[in-house]
Amino acid sequence: MEFIYLILCVMAIALVYHLYSHFKPKRFFLIEQYAFPEGLSARLAKKYPHLESHQIAEIMEGLRQYFQLCLLNKRQQLSMPSEAVDQAWHEFILSTRAYQHFCHRCFGYFLHHTPAEAMVSKEEGTEGLARVWKAACKLENIDPIWPQRLPHLFEIDAKFKIENGFYYSNNCRSRRKGESGFYCASAMGCGGGGDSGWGVGGDAGGGGCGGGGGD
Repeated sequence: MEFIYLILCVMAIALVYHLYSHFKPKRFFLIEQYAFPEGLSARLAKKYPHLESHQIAEIMEGLRQYFQLCLLNKRQQLSMPSEAVDQAWHEFILSTRAYQHFCHRCFGYFLHHTPAEAMVSKEEGTEGLARVWKAACKLENIDPIWPQRLPHLFEIDAKFKIENGFYYSNNCRSRRKGESGFYCASAMGCGGGGDSGWGVGGDAGGGGCGGGGGD
């Protein structure tokens, strides 16, 4: 009887953990519904005149997703994997009051800007990039080790041929000859700390979502 009770307790704890780890806080949906300042898309379009309006909108959605990942991972350092989204973030920060209000409402603290970051090598990512890779994969229900596709944040630069952007491949072994400049994104799913709730590793200092770094 005691053994059955123990099994039931373990199952109950596992269920609570499962529900908690997939719980999205209210602020997640505030970010989802947030309307970016007028003129932000237009300024971004000037930086990328080869892109159409719907493509600029995709970059803005990439910024929205990055903010959601920062919220879910609670001040852990998440590097920025996209040059285009990084430019969108920088333009948003220039709207000083709007950005401050957004941070206060959606995070409860000021989220400092972290520049886009490349992998250490074609097949080795930094800790911050590994975190954002795993977090983005989790949000989009992608296997981080054997991804069938790239998360939105990791496909934008290559998709829109962003100059000086960061291009990733979801499958290192099947990269085409013309993809020699692509980073191996799936390699980042093999290391790092264990998954705890929405987090994807241990605490880290520095900038990014930790909020300690400067612009």
